Amino acid sequence: MSPDQEFDSLRDELLQLTNRQLNLVTFTLTVSVILIGFAINNSDGVIVLAPLILLAFLLNQQVATRRGIQRISTYISCCLEAQSNYMGWETRVNQLRKKSLGNPVFRDFGSTQPAFALLPIVTGIVCIIVSYAILMNSSIYFLLWILPSIALVFWIGYSISIFLRLRLAESDNPRNEYVKAWEDILTGDN
Repeated sequence: MSPDQEFDSLRDELLQLTNRQLNLVTFTLTVSVILIGFAINNSDGVIVLAPLILLAFLLNQQVATRRGIQRISTYISCCLEAQSNYMGWETRVNQLRKKSLGNPVFRDFGSTQPAFALLPIVTGIVCIIVSYAILMNSSIYFLLWILPSIALVFWIGYSISIFLRLRLAESDNPRNEYVKAWEDILTGDN
């Protein structure tokens, strides 16, 4: 396979990863809203916590997808751009990303990926708040308040860990590790 064909193939894979991520976000948030609506209609403060499982899965997939995208883009910039007719797209995108991280608007979020993760994180917090609101009207509220409280503590901790993992995936640390690994592979150093 020529470098140009490999470049095209890998760019297609990057687009597929991005589209899969967007489809997964759309599906997960749609199902979450349906479950929240169902729980509100039935005044069930426990069912409204069910979307947290889906949202946690979504956030883990966002981290895995981001790492996959970075691994592929690093391979393209390290191994293919020098050999192909393309003008260093991935290298320039990485330079733009680094420059935008110096911008105060982007620096607060680290990149668009952690900012994008805020949507499922906020949806999870909404689930917990709705659960509290429903359970406050319950006659056995005192016994059930423990469940959303535990969910809140775990969700906040989990959200912080995901946010930090996404910031790490966007930093230069993994990219530098991928660059070194690809260079070692190309030179035959294992």
